[in-house]
Amino acid sequence: MNKKFKLAVVADYPIGGKQIDGGVQAVSYYIVSGLRRVEEIDLSIITFRTDITEPQVVKDGEIDVHILPRSGRFNNITFYRRDLQTIRECLAKIQPDVVHAQDASVEGYLVAKSGYPSVVTFHGMISEDAKYMSRLTDKLRFMLISWIAERYCVKYPGHKILISPYVQRHYGSRLKGQCEHIPNPIKREFFELESKEEPGRILYAGKIIRRKGIVDLIKAAAEVDSTIDFKLVLAGALDDQIYIDEIKATIAEHKLESRVEFLGLLNEAQVLEEFAKAAILALPSYQETAPMVIQQAMASHTAVLATEICGVPDQLEGGRCGMMFKPGDYKACANQLTVLLTDEDFKRDMVARAYEKACNHYHVDKVVEKTLAFYQTILV
Repeated sequence: MNKKFKLAVVADYPIGGKQIDGGVQAVSYYIVSGLRRVEEIDLSIITFRTDITEPQVVKDGEIDVHILPRSGRFNNITFYRRDLQTIRECLAKIQPDVVHAQDASVEGYLVAKSGYPSVVTFHGMISEDAKYMSRLTDKLRFMLISWIAERYCVKYPGHKILISPYVQRHYGSRLKGQCEHIPNPIKREFFELESKEEPGRILYAGKIIRRKGIVDLIKAAAEVDSTIDFKLVLAGALDDQIYIDEIKATIAEHKLESRVEFLGLLNEAQVLEEFAKAAILALPSYQETAPMVIQQAMASHTAVLATEICGVPDQLEGGRCGMMFKPGDYKACANQLTVLLTDEDFKRDMVARAYEKACNHYHVDKVVEKTLAFYQTILV
């Protein structure tokens, strides 16, 4: 690819990358970090905010970030007409050759209907995520987004990036258009981390929400032999107070207050520090696609223990690169935690296989190379 072209990335983008909340923000920041080094690309970013009323343009390094106002609570009912008008006006100024949306949600819907050559990357399954919302209002909102935006992204005959084979399995014949399997990128810093592993330090990293199954992880910790030394740290935004109260009640019930710590939402430097210190990453989710934290752990030589769901077996190669258990089976989780906490040779071999896979498939340079090749199929 020698000819310069204009690319607009539309995403929930964390400007500056210091505070990243969730997998889509991480993917957006990591892929931009790789794309910005490609000389052939004239890159712009478009992101939406609910706390502004007029479009703004700020700089993220040398890149223009167009911050657009997102309409109010009746967005779904009006089929995002105002947001669609706003993004079309922004794209008319940029005049991109390709528009790339991160997520088959509202961003994907707007990009697919923008009239420009487009790519939509599929991340979370919105209809599935809705099932695990604590509040009815959130559940209904997600179901409406799924019915309008996700459904449209699935059926429109455009270009699509699937971050896991699970995406194809989930949607089946409903998924139309040209699809390419390209995994999420992990930035260089994770591969270059200097280990500061603290024996027995178990890390959960992600949103503290019901579908992540954190109560099961607390119950599993309670099953681990009390003579085994460990510390469970929970890193993530504390937004779902209903579920947080349930987690804290479970901690108190099992008298684990001294063994469990809430870290809150971390900045990117703190996330890297936690992966450097962790002995194990535990992810007891009920629904995922291809969790970023698993790939971050694989890249940073951290052992992975996760539920055997959705795209996780693809990432962990059926157990070759990490241990798995059935969702909700906290006793199996406890047994596998015990193995990882006590059998260093087993853990070391598994971590080595996981790191090799991460280098070959998840490194940001590898992912950018595949993404550029996919753009080329649109540009020709």
